[in-house]
Amino acid sequence: MGAFAAARAAAPRLPAGGSITFASGTYVTRPVPGLSGSIAGIGAVEAVARALAVELAPRRLRVNAVRFGVFDTPLARNVMGVPAGPDGDAAMAAAGAGLPLGRFGTPEEAASAALFLMADTYMTGQILTVDGGAALV
Repeated sequence: MGAFAAARAAAPRLPAGGSITFASGTYVTRPVPGLSGSIAGIGAVEAVARALAVELAPRRLRVNAVRFGVFDTPLARNVMGVPAGPDGDAAMAAAGAGLPLGRFGTPEEAASAALFLMADTYMTGQILTVDGGAALV
């Protein structure tokens, strides 16, 4: 409901050609036991992105979502129990080695996906998965 409420509040203030970009996560396509409630929320964000894309199209507003995989951020390191410093860097490198690109993404790579959806004036109603190919393995 938070994403929906924020979009409904922002939409009247956006000019034609404006963009709303939501964040989602890969758990919606690769569920983890015990996280059903969180996964339902993630799925709802993706559904509302597509629904609002149709609803707001007459005003020429675009709505998309980025489905993020794991990125090497302090939050991910904390959740994974990775220590700070060089030992943490080595642990993150080892943990990401099994991905198709052989590493976790950087915060800058995550941001560039969101910026792409905001900048491309013909993208709407799309869910862009940015996970370094993790969904393939």
